[in-house]
Amino acid sequence: MSTASYVTDGVLVEFSSPEGFHEIPLHLPPDALDAQVAELAARIWTGGTDFQRATTAAVYRGIAEALEEDGVLHAALGLFATEDDQVSVANLLVRIEEIEPGTPQVAASSLHEMLSLEPHRDVPTVDLACGPAVVSFHALEFESEKLESGFAFVHIELYVPSPFAGYL
Repeated sequence: MSTASYVTDGVLVEFSSPEGFHEIPLHLPPDALDAQVAELAARIWTGGTDFQRATTAAVYRGIAEALEEDGVLHAALGLFATEDDQVSVANLLVRIEEIEPGTPQVAASSLHEMLSLEPHRDVPTVDLACGPAVVSFHALEFESEKLESGFAFVHIELYVPSPFAGYL
Protein backbone atom coordinates (compact mmCIF):
# COMPACT_ATOMS: atom_id res chain seq x y z
CA MET A 1 0.00 0.00 0.00
CA SER A 2 1.34 3.42 -0.88
CA THR A 3 0.35 6.72 0.71
CA ALA A 4 0.39 10.12 -0.93
CA SER A 5 -0.05 13.52 0.71
CA TYR A 6 -1.44 16.64 -0.94
CA VAL A 7 -2.10 20.15 0.29
CA THR A 8 -5.04 21.85 -1.35
CA ASP A 9 -6.57 25.11 -0.17
CA GLY A 10 -4.49 24.84 2.99
CA VAL A 11 -5.86 21.39 3.91
CA LEU A 12 -3.59 18.34 4.09
CA VAL A 13 -5.13 15.34 2.36
CA GLU A 14 -3.60 11.87 2.68
CA PHE A 15 -4.69 8.99 0.53
CA SER A 16 -3.51 5.38 0.44
CA SER A 17 -3.76 3.28 -2.70
CA PRO A 18 -4.74 -0.33 -1.97
CA GLU A 19 -2.35 -3.23 -2.54
CA GLY A 20 -2.14 -4.23 -6.17
CA PHE A 21 -2.64 -0.71 -7.50
CA HIS A 22 -0.06 1.25 -9.49
CA GLU A 23 -0.13 5.01 -8.96
CA ILE A 24 -0.52 7.09 -12.10
CA PRO A 25 1.91 10.01 -11.78
CA LEU A 26 0.18 13.39 -11.65
CA HIS A 27 1.24 17.01 -11.21
CA LEU A 28 4.85 16.51 -12.30
CA PRO A 29 7.10 18.50 -14.64
CA PRO A 30 7.30 16.95 -18.15
CA ASP A 31 10.70 15.26 -17.68
CA ALA A 32 9.70 13.74 -14.32
CA LEU A 33 6.36 12.62 -15.82
CA ASP A 34 8.17 10.85 -18.67
CA ALA A 35 10.40 9.00 -16.19
CA GLN A 36 7.46 8.03 -13.96
CA VAL A 37 5.23 6.73 -16.78
CA ALA A 38 8.18 4.73 -18.12
CA GLU A 39 8.60 3.19 -14.65
CA LEU A 40 4.85 2.49 -14.45
CA ALA A 41 4.94 0.78 -17.86
CA ALA A 42 7.91 -1.33 -16.75
CA ARG A 43 5.96 -2.48 -13.64
CA ILE A 44 2.89 -3.33 -15.75
CA TRP A 45 4.89 -5.16 -18.46
CA THR A 46 7.61 -6.85 -16.37
CA GLY A 47 7.95 -9.61 -18.98
CA GLY A 48 6.87 -7.52 -21.94
CA THR A 49 8.63 -6.09 -24.93
CA ASP A 50 10.13 -2.62 -25.35
CA PHE A 51 7.26 -1.83 -27.74
CA GLN A 52 4.65 -2.78 -25.10
CA ARG A 53 6.36 -0.68 -22.45
CA ALA A 54 6.83 2.34 -24.77
CA THR A 55 3.21 2.18 -25.95
CA THR A 56 1.92 1.83 -22.39
CA ALA A 57 4.07 4.76 -21.24
CA ALA A 58 2.71 6.95 -24.05
CA VAL A 59 -0.89 6.01 -23.22
CA TYR A 60 -0.47 6.68 -19.50
CA ARG A 61 1.29 9.98 -20.18
CA GLY A 62 -1.84 11.07 -22.07
CA ILE A 63 -4.08 9.70 -19.33
CA ALA A 64 -2.09 11.56 -16.65
CA GLU A 65 -2.36 14.83 -18.58
CA ALA A 66 -6.12 14.37 -19.08
CA LEU A 67 -6.66 13.53 -15.41
CA GLU A 68 -4.74 16.63 -14.33
CA GLU A 69 -6.84 18.80 -16.66
CA ASP A 70 -9.97 17.25 -15.12
CA GLY A 71 -8.88 18.20 -11.59
CA VAL A 72 -7.91 14.71 -10.36
CA LEU A 73 -5.67 14.87 -7.31
CA HIS A 74 -4.62 11.20 -7.10
CA ALA A 75 -5.01 8.29 -9.53
CA ALA A 76 -4.11 4.60 -9.46
CA LEU A 77 -4.60 1.59 -11.71
CA GLY A 78 -5.19 -1.99 -10.57
CA LEU A 79 -4.75 -4.97 -12.88
CA PHE A 80 -6.10 -8.22 -11.51
CA ALA A 81 -6.63 -11.77 -12.80
CA THR A 82 -10.16 -13.20 -12.74
CA GLU A 83 -11.07 -16.82 -12.01
CA ASP A 84 -11.31 -17.53 -15.75
CA ASP A 85 -7.80 -16.09 -16.36
CA GLN A 86 -9.02 -12.79 -17.82
CA VAL A 87 -7.78 -9.34 -16.84
CA SER A 88 -9.88 -7.11 -14.63
CA VAL A 89 -8.99 -3.41 -14.48
CA ALA A 90 -9.78 -1.05 -11.61
CA ASN A 91 -9.20 2.69 -11.74
CA LEU A 92 -9.03 4.76 -8.59
CA LEU A 93 -9.48 8.53 -8.88
CA VAL A 94 -9.47 11.10 -6.08
CA ARG A 95 -10.55 14.69 -6.47
CA ILE A 96 -11.66 17.50 -4.20
CA GLU A 97 -14.68 19.50 -5.28
CA GLU A 98 -16.10 22.67 -3.80
CA ILE A 99 -19.72 22.36 -2.69
CA GLU A 100 -22.17 24.63 -0.94
CA PRO A 101 -21.07 25.11 2.67
CA GLY A 102 -22.95 22.95 5.14
CA THR A 103 -22.47 20.11 7.55
CA PRO A 104 -21.13 16.78 6.28
CA GLN A 105 -24.44 15.18 7.27
CA VAL A 106 -26.46 17.58 5.08
CA ALA A 107 -24.04 17.13 2.17
CA ALA A 108 -24.18 13.32 2.46
CA SER A 109 -27.99 13.31 2.67
CA SER A 110 -28.26 15.58 -0.37
CA LEU A 111 -25.86 13.45 -2.40
CA HIS A 112 -27.68 10.28 -1.38
CA GLU A 113 -31.01 11.70 -2.48
CA MET A 114 -29.64 13.03 -5.80
CA LEU A 115 -27.75 9.84 -6.75
CA SER A 116 -30.65 7.59 -5.72
CA LEU A 117 -32.81 9.19 -8.42
CA GLU A 118 -30.60 7.75 -11.16
CA PRO A 119 -31.66 4.32 -12.46
CA HIS A 120 -29.44 1.29 -12.01
CA ARG A 121 -27.63 2.69 -8.98
CA ASP A 122 -27.36 1.22 -5.53
CA VAL A 123 -26.57 4.12 -3.19
CA PRO A 124 -25.95 3.24 0.46
CA THR A 125 -24.69 5.70 3.03
CA VAL A 126 -21.75 4.65 5.18
CA ASP A 127 -20.12 5.95 8.34
CA LEU A 128 -16.39 6.54 8.08
CA ALA A 129 -13.98 7.70 10.76
CA CYS A 130 -14.12 11.20 9.23
CA GLY A 131 -17.94 11.29 9.07
CA PRO A 132 -20.80 10.24 6.79
CA ALA A 133 -20.19 9.26 3.17
CA VAL A 134 -22.16 8.00 0.19
CA VAL A 135 -21.21 5.06 -2.03
CA SER A 136 -22.63 4.70 -5.52
CA PHE A 137 -22.53 1.35 -7.31
CA HIS A 138 -23.70 0.92 -10.87
CA ALA A 139 -22.90 -1.52 -13.62
CA LEU A 140 -23.07 -1.62 -17.39
CA GLU A 141 -22.66 -4.52 -19.76
CA PHE A 142 -21.14 -4.00 -23.17
CA GLU A 143 -21.77 -6.32 -26.08
CA SER A 144 -20.37 -6.07 -29.58
CA GLU A 145 -20.03 -8.24 -32.64
CA LYS A 146 -16.28 -7.65 -32.36
CA LEU A 147 -16.15 -9.23 -28.91
CA GLU A 148 -16.40 -12.96 -28.26
CA SER A 149 -18.60 -12.20 -25.30
CA GLY A 150 -19.86 -9.10 -23.58
CA PHE A 151 -18.08 -7.66 -20.61
CA ALA A 152 -19.33 -5.97 -17.50
CA PHE A 153 -18.15 -2.61 -16.29
CA VAL A 154 -18.74 -1.80 -12.63
CA HIS A 155 -18.44 1.78 -11.47
CA ILE A 156 -18.02 2.50 -7.76
CA GLU A 157 -17.91 6.05 -6.47
CA LEU A 158 -17.29 7.15 -2.89
CA TYR A 159 -18.34 10.67 -1.91
CA VAL A 160 -16.88 11.91 1.37
CA PRO A 161 -18.03 15.34 2.56
CA SER A 162 -15.14 17.09 4.26
CA PRO A 163 -15.37 17.99 7.92
CA PHE A 164 -14.19 21.40 6.64
CA ALA A 165 -17.41 22.84 5.25
CA GLY A 166 -17.57 23.48 1.54
CA TYR A 167 -15.58 20.51 0.16
CA LEU A 168 -16.39 17.03 -1.07
